[in-house]
Amino acid sequence: MEKVILQEKDINRLINELANKIRFNSSFLKRNDHMQVTGTIKNPINIYGVPRGGIPVAYRIAHILKFNIVDTVKEADIIVDDIVSSGRTREEMMKGVEHIEFYSLIDGQCDCNAGKWFVFPWEIGLEGADESATDIPTRLIEFIGEDVTREGLVDTPKRFIKAWKFLTSGYNEDPKEILKTRFTGESKNDNIVQLDDIEFYSICEHHLLPFLGKVSISYIPDGCYLGISKLARLVNCFARRVQIQERLTNQIANTLQKELNPQGVYVECRAQHLCMLARGVQKSGSMLITEARTGVFRESVQHFDTK
Repeated sequence: MEKVILQEKDINRLINELANKIRFNSSFLKRNDHMQVTGTIKNPINIYGVPRGGIPVAYRIAHILKFNIVDTVKEADIIVDDIVSSGRTREEMMKGVEHIEFYSLIDGQCDCNAGKWFVFPWEIGLEGADESATDIPTRLIEFIGEDVTREGLVDTPKRFIKAWKFLTSGYNEDPKEILKTRFTGESKNDNIVQLDDIEFYSICEHHLLPFLGKVSISYIPDGCYLGISKLARLVNCFARRVQIQERLTNQIANTLQKELNPQGVYVECRAQHLCMLARGVQKSGSMLITEARTGVFRESVQHFDTK
């Protein structure tokens, strides 16, 4: 993901653009203009900034357009935020309040902003470090009712981000690069190459909790072999991402089939999921087993099923 660090001049430009957008599009301003023309009393327009990035935006817009700053959504006519990413904040703020208008400095859902991570000046720490990511675990710690400033937690947001960078490092790896070094052997044979019990750790995309287990890989070469470490690295490449086990199993098998072109691949994955062990049904000892087959391994199963 491309990181875009915004400077104060960028913010000033975006603020002026947003002020103009509100000035020409807001129904509240149009209504007030009509009241001025007809001589009726002008209603104050209230603006609310979404914590925390929307607050500096709200104050600057209020200064330009002479709005009133309010402390709650219920009082607001207009809500502003620094960026719309998934759109979930906007949906929550607008729920049940049809009259409120929502604006943001940057629309992260726009195609021109896809794949970009924006860092605002108010997310830069006193020492010049980017704190835009550490704000996420900080807010989470505060959400559960803990004191993020106490000794045991003061450095936890930084440790959390460092750990997540490692746990999701698979996004930075290219499976083609992992498998590009190969060894040639006999042109064709029916001998199976098998590596069992490759440990892996991954993150379930449904609850962002770990699932872990072991992968076994079998393939029948068709002239090319891999070093065994490449199989383990391929597992890590796909496991160190936000995943579901079914997709993980298929990605390993399909990538091997595509890049190595063997006679067939068989992958079995066995894993325990913390989202099932520590929450939900809380069933310890449960093991999810997934399989993926290509080539002769798939054909042999289909042949067996028809008998």
